[in-house]
Order: sequence, then structure tokens, then C-alpha cells
Amino acid sequence: MIRYSNMQQSTLAGSLLLMCVCTGLVCTVAFSFAAVQAEPSENSQTQLQMNEGACAEYKQADREMNRVYLKIVSDYRGRLAFIKALKKAQLAWLRYRDAHVESIFPGDASQYGSVSTMCRCGSLAEITKERTQTLNRWLEGVEEGDVCAGSVKTK
Repeated sequence: MIRYSNMQQSTLAGSLLLMCVCTGLVCTVAFSFAAVQAEPSENSQTQLQMNEGACAEYKQADREMNRVYLKIVSDYRGRLAFIKALKKAQLAWLRYRDAHVESIFPGDASQYGSVSTMCRCGSLAEITKERTQTLNRWLEGVEEGDVCAGSVKTK
């Protein structure tokens, strides 16, 4: 049996306490960051579930953006110059989206840990929702008299 002096016991106890506190802080920060980056589901318990929830949110946002885009193409089908310009802009936006997310998470995804998928999908969902709001302007139209509306229809 190893005998420790009171000073050694105190040092060991202090080290153990410090390790527990640090571990708790790291976990708290990691979970707080994950919750801010993506809120996949209140019921998510595992990282896999949180990843799946965030990616499902992104897929839904992407479906909605594509629905809006196709509706614009349909509604404006007689305006060939606009459709050509919109297609060019959408392709450029898709390249921008991918490059933007790559700039947030450059390199090998494994360097960001198990939250990488959740965070990446959360970023994709956010930027895709923003693009959908921009595209919706062509569906919603603008008030008559908006001299800077360009190709956007009036209400």
C-alpha cells in the first residue's frame, strides 16, 4: 500500500478537482458552441442525431430554394434575357456557397471533430435560406413605382 503525506494527498486532490472542472468546462463550451451553430432537434441526444438533424434542415432549405428558383423560371418564362441571367447568377451563387463554406471549414473535415458535419450542414442551411429570401423577391414582386426593381415584377 502506498502512503501519501498530507501535502501529497492535498496536491493529488487538487489536481483531480482541476481536471474535473476543466473537463466540465470543455464539455460545456463544446455543447454550447454546437447548440449555437445548429439546432437540429430538441430531442437530439447523440452527435449522430445532431448531425442528421442539421443535414436534414439543410436538405429542406435546399429543396425550398430549388422550388422557389423553378417557380421563378416558370413565372418569368417569357423573359429569356432574365432567365439566362438568373441561371448564370444561380450557378455563380452555388460556386460562392461552396467556396464560402470551405472558407469556414478549410481542409480535412476530421480536424474539426465530430461536430464537423453538424456545423457544416448548419452553415449550408443558413446561407441557403438567405438565398431563398433573395430569390423570393422575384415571386413576391415590388410595389409599383420602385424605379430600381429591374427585372422584378410589380405587385
